[in-house]
Amino acid sequence: MYFTNPNLIIMKNSCFLLLGICLLFSCSKEIIPLIPFSTTASEGGEIIPKKEAYSVGAQVTITAHPEKEYVFSNWSDGTTDNPMVITLNREIQLKAVFVKKKYTLELHVQGGGKNNGKRWASPIGSEIRIWYSD
Repeated sequence: MYFTNPNLIIMKNSCFLLLGICLLFSCSKEIIPLIPFSTTASEGGEIIPKKEAYSVGAQVTITAHPEKEYVFSNWSDGTTDNPMVITLNREIQLKAVFVKKKYTLELHVQGGGKNNGKRWASPIGSEIRIWYSD
């Protein structure tokens, strides 16, 4: 079994040996074309599986796994399904986009005020400063 690039094919050798009065030796080769399939991930996660080629017509399920403080946003083709099932009939390149989780801070001022009920969405690790003045 071997790969050749750029055609990406697998050769399977099947050999049969028949012993008797005469020796007969035959081999058959089956060519299985493969389709390149590449995935990348932005900062904050990984994609499973990481295989780089599949046979024509294969159905592949890929899953974007975010790291602790990230969430999966979308695939580079715009879809948001996760996991996603793909039927490989052509070369495909996909990227998983991850974004930092955001947390909402809401300010409530006793007695009212111009910022009463104001909300901010901030990624984890952001510094939030609140000043008070009369």
